[in-house]
Amino acid sequence: MDAVGKVAPIVDDNERTPLDVAMYNNDYAKVRLLLRAYIEWSATGLLALKLPLKKMAKQYPNLITKYLNRCYVQVDCKFKRMAVTRPIVSHSNTLQSPWSGTEKNSSVLRPVDAFVIGFSGFMDSDGPYEAIVEYGELPAFDTDSLQRVIQFKWQAYGFSIYCGLSMLHFFITCAFSVAQVSTAVFPNWKDVQVTPEGAGVYWIITHCVVAICVLPFLFFEGREANREGFCNYAKDSSNYLELLNSFGVMSPIPYYYVTRKTVPEVFTSFLILTTWLRVLTYLRAFELTGSLMRMVTAIVLKMRVFMLIMAVLGTGYMAAFSVLFPNLLQFRGQRMRILITFFEAMLGEPMMTKLIADPINVRLEKNMTETEYLEYELSETEKWQASGEYVNVMFGQVLLILFYLLVVIVMLNLLIAIMGNAYDEIAQNEAVEMQRARATAILYIERNILSGFMKQWDRYFPRYLHVCRPHQGEHAEETSNTAEARIEKHFNLKMKEMENQMFAMQSQMDQQLRSMMTLMGAGVLIERKDHAHKLRRVDYKNWVRTIPMWRCSACSTDYNANDRQLMATEPPVYVCDDAYHQLMMDSNPEAEWNPAHGCDFALCNKCIRNQEPLPSANKKKKALMKDRQIERAEQMALQESKEEEAALDSLLVEEEVEEMSAEDMFAMLDEGNEDATTIETKEGGGGDDQSADDLYAMLND
Repeated sequence: MDAVGKVAPIVDDNERTPLDVAMYNNDYAKVRLLLRAYIEWSATGLLALKLPLKKMAKQYPNLITKYLNRCYVQVDCKFKRMAVTRPIVSHSNTLQSPWSGTEKNSSVLRPVDAFVIGFSGFMDSDGPYEAIVEYGELPAFDTDSLQRVIQFKWQAYGFSIYCGLSMLHFFITCAFSVAQVSTAVFPNWKDVQVTPEGAGVYWIITHCVVAICVLPFLFFEGREANREGFCNYAKDSSNYLELLNSFGVMSPIPYYYVTRKTVPEVFTSFLILTTWLRVLTYLRAFELTGSLMRMVTAIVLKMRVFMLIMAVLGTGYMAAFSVLFPNLLQFRGQRMRILITFFEAMLGEPMMTKLIADPINVRLEKNMTETEYLEYELSETEKWQASGEYVNVMFGQVLLILFYLLVVIVMLNLLIAIMGNAYDEIAQNEAVEMQRARATAILYIERNILSGFMKQWDRYFPRYLHVCRPHQGEHAEETSNTAEARIEKHFNLKMKEMENQMFAMQSQMDQQLRSMMTLMGAGVLIERKDHAHKLRRVDYKNWVRTIPMWRCSACSTDYNANDRQLMATEPPVYVCDDAYHQLMMDSNPEAEWNPAHGCDFALCNKCIRNQEPLPSANKKKKALMKDRQIERAEQMALQESKEEEAALDSLLVEEEVEEMSAEDMFAMLDEGNEDATTIETKEGGGGDDQSADDLYAMLND
């Protein structure tokens, strides 16, 4: 650890750096300390960390974010002032600034700072950039270094290739849609019609052009499936949509020559809709449309649970109204009319009047007197009530009221709240989400479109990436007169103070971790609260020469110098430094280790590593008192049991039970047997016959 900040990363015989070893052992503290030390040493001389950082992006994405925040290295620039207002990027194979002074995006000269991002190989196709984009957290895309890398790649080749892909897919969608719509809309135009006798010329040419334009997309999907493997490729649902669109727009011509028919209208309409939806996915990486597309996607994902609840409620209501009003056309299941009815109700269409028609004839009502009208209405109402429909109607109206309250008022307002929440989340991270969308598009281009020889071009994958940006102090002086600038300056000062405090706390924690990691080093003295002196690390060979057999005072493990495992591992021993010096100063080499009271213990390597403190004097005293209390309780219980046994023996002696001989017992049994036999004979009842011989045998046993 001391050498990490002084030399470049070393590589062992297995081509592993210390960072690889720490990640293999899943030691987060060491990984963090190693990464920080490497960055402090040099952010541009870390070519050996190309693969370790790629693994770190997957294993510890938060650490890679910290690395991106600190992989800026300032270099000298030949031009102290340039006409720039926002950062510009360039590339070079050396650390020398490539700026010629002609670069500008403003007409005012300002002081500038020149920086180098990352290290040699940082932006390679097989470098850390790929893993950062795939596994990195959202804060990683908020770092200035990764944003500059994305800016360079997007300007170098990402924008042009991505625009070409988008325009090609848009052309395929338009051509396929026009061909299908022309066949349906212009039945008299023979060149676009398809009959069993033959197909129109324009129809064949259009679909052949579409099929040829789809081949590059199939090639890209094949490369992706070959690189990721079939199982990983099948896990991404967007791949199914791409394959469906690609093979679907190619299917009309093969399907026609096999069946002499056109593709079914349902499948064709579904293909047209999915191809146009696929066009929307290409709009994510463009600044004008990317935010809206991400909002739509986020809202749709947030609505999954809402749609499930709506499906449950809608199914219940449709089933209930189908049973209540089977004769009404609006609530029948044929042609899915009931779906349209309830969808219109959600949009505000009244359904109360659809439950029952008005029993009064409007034309007849105009020619009636008041008395005739009342009599007619009463008779019609009685007929309606006698039919039993009014119960169903009343119950249906109650259900409709609950439907309006639960679905139209509660659920639709909940949907509005969900959409507003999704919009706020996307709006807060709009710039970061834009960078992530572009980085994902660039990664797709590098993996599936760029060839192997193109990945060797320095203009696409340079060795060093240079950034030139306006000096921060100049910007502060220009805007220091406004109130917003003063507030921002005050806020930045407070944030700087907080960052300094956090950095001091982090430095202190790093120092403690560093001391813990170097705990096993030679000559280390360890302080413990339960011991007056320090503990010294003693090598195994030096210890066993003097004390071949010993016991750890913490875990009570016995150790023997003849143990083969100990001879192979040679674990160190930690003993009292004062007592050990006395042993070493003794002139007699065969003298036993006889330290003073309180220094007569030794700890093994395991207990020191776990930092298990030894019991203090108070704890030992309390444990001893507890053991004595347990012994006293056991002695009292034993004494009580002995007293109870003595009391029982005394009771038996006092009663003096008269003993009976065997002859008297046999005679008593004979008399009892004769009496029982006489009783059974008189009563005439049968029972278990048990003779005296059996009783004698029982007594003998």
